[in-house]
Amino acid sequence: MSTNDKFLTIPSDYLSSFSLQVTTSGSESFLLNKDVNFLQEAYSGSASTGLPKYYATFDISNFIVAPTPNANYNIELHYYYRPASLSAGADSGTTWLSINAPYALLFGALVDAYIFMKGEPDLIQQYEKRFMDQITRLKDYGEARENSDAYIDGLPKSPRT
Repeated sequence: MSTNDKFLTIPSDYLSSFSLQVTTSGSESFLLNKDVNFLQEAYSGSASTGLPKYYATFDISNFIVAPTPNANYNIELHYYYRPASLSAGADSGTTWLSINAPYALLFGALVDAYIFMKGEPDLIQQYEKRFMDQITRLKDYGEARENSDAYIDGLPKSPRT
């Protein structure tokens, strides 16, 4: 935050706020999320400066804080964000999904393509079953569950995919 600037730029991948905190000389305080009308009515005077206590989404590009900052403050925004699309990929051309669940991605694409092509019902059922199996494995991976019996099978020797 900058002195006498009550606006903060919203990140481009922003969806929704989780929290906004201000750090002042080693101490952290969280700002309360309020409606813009509350901030504008409660802190309408130009003399309303100090350590901000509240914030709101002002428009699509900016947050507004109140009272207006009387100094430069370090802030930390925790927020839900829009992940990069599957086609965006990193410089390597890969995404989290293409690395950790390539078969879920494959069978999902096959099911969608086969519906579009009006394929045979028995074959599409096989693709859907394989897709759902892969989604279940992806869910287990995301929840860090291992479905094997370590006593009988021993510890996993390779990462699950």
